Amino acid sequence: MRLFDENIDFNLLQSEDIKEDTIREEIIAPILKALGYSAFSENKIIRSKNLEHPYVQFGTTSKKVYIIPDYILQVQNKNAFIIDAKNPRENILTGINPEQAYSYAIHREVKVSKYVLCNGIDIVIFDVNELEPILKMPIKDLEENWDSLYKMLSPMAFTNPHFFNYKPDLGIRLLKWGMPGDMKLHYIEAKILDVAKINEKYYSFSLVVSFGDECIATFDFENKLFDAFMNQVPESKKEIIYTALTRQPFKYLTKKAEDSFGVSFLAEPSYKLEYGIDEVFMPFIVKEFN
Repeated sequence: MRLFDENIDFNLLQSEDIKEDTIREEIIAPILKALGYSAFSENKIIRSKNLEHPYVQFGTTSKKVYIIPDYILQVQNKNAFIIDAKNPRENILTGINPEQAYSYAIHREVKVSKYVLCNGIDIVIFDVNELEPILKMPIKDLEENWDSLYKMLSPMAFTNPHFFNYKPDLGIRLLKWGMPGDMKLHYIEAKILDVAKINEKYYSFSLVVSFGDECIATFDFENKLFDAFMNQVPESKKEIIYTALTRQPFKYLTKKAEDSFGVSFLAEPSYKLEYGIDEVFMPFIVKEFN
């Protein structure tokens, strides 16, 4: 994956000529774009937001916040995390810089669980409930290890984190193990993680299945089976799910156990690899809901 201009020389980043604005433009901007954020979507980049109430509370003590965060990132129009840029000569692991970023994260107008610092040399992710960083990576190695960052900071990491529990894809596993050409999968009341309209012809859902250990399986079904699918949705969820699948963004995501519901169906392997962002998977094709 190509993130940065091929002319960037990471060995020269500590030059006195490199300031924070260079780090923002040449390093952080392409990272945010690759993660799926922009200024014009529901997964939004908010730059240099002025905090109306520039104080944070530590117990009974108020502390003034003197500088605004460089970026607040929103997922589906809700604050998700902040990023603060520093020049390459500044310490982003300990001291005043991570302390300042922490004060932004817990500010009552922000309230996010993750805060990120980047000085062009490294990118560091903190959780407000942890003392040590939860990720530290040299920027020069980021392209080769992109999935580690994506699984923490992409919009999907906040809306559907169970996708990033490092569960293998069932289709890929069966392909490697040599599945028979006439294989069929029959599930009864399988608990759905999510369902989405992927184009005018197909819908898709995923679920966790046991196959040696837990795997993620993806199932596609044609538009002609939509009514049969909806007939399996509990009455209490029918209107919510129908609305979610017929209006933008055409998807229903589960965030807790009670959001899920069971479906019974017969499926066959597609024998076709699909390529997503930093993932390869083989979906199954639903032949009928029963």
